[in-house]
Amino acid sequence: MRFTLSDKAGLGVDLTFVESDEIPVPRNEVRLRGLTVTPFADRQRIRVDIRITPFLERPNLEVALMAPGGETVSKVSVVETDTPNLSLTIHLRSEPQSGEYAVRGALSYETEPPQDVQERRFLLPEAEGSEAPSTDGEGE
Repeated sequence: MRFTLSDKAGLGVDLTFVESDEIPVPRNEVRLRGLTVTPFADRQRIRVDIRITPFLERPNLEVALMAPGGETVSKVSVVETDTPNLSLTIHLRSEPQSGEYAVRGALSYETEPPQDVQERRFLLPEAEGSEAPSTDGEGE
């Protein structure tokens, strides 16, 4: 819940009230809470939902889509995200391959190595019009 208080001079203060388990934490305690992957029926797009612990300092994210052979086929970088819950759509840039794909999310600050990494494996839908089940990415 967010409130804005202001006086006649136009000075304002934003106050945000959060649940006790949603209190922002310092950078060394920030982790990926969940990574959920849902392929679209068109076999060309992948929805990735990411949940991060609430943070005091904005973290960076790198999300990579890897083909069944292990090579990275698409990558998304999010610099200093301002929200702990994100939804991204990653596009396959080549013909879909048979086999298990993977999405890897890495959370980091500046040039430091990633402080948390999660990976989810999934299959693309077989036929047009059907949707593969999403992978539930509750924190591990």
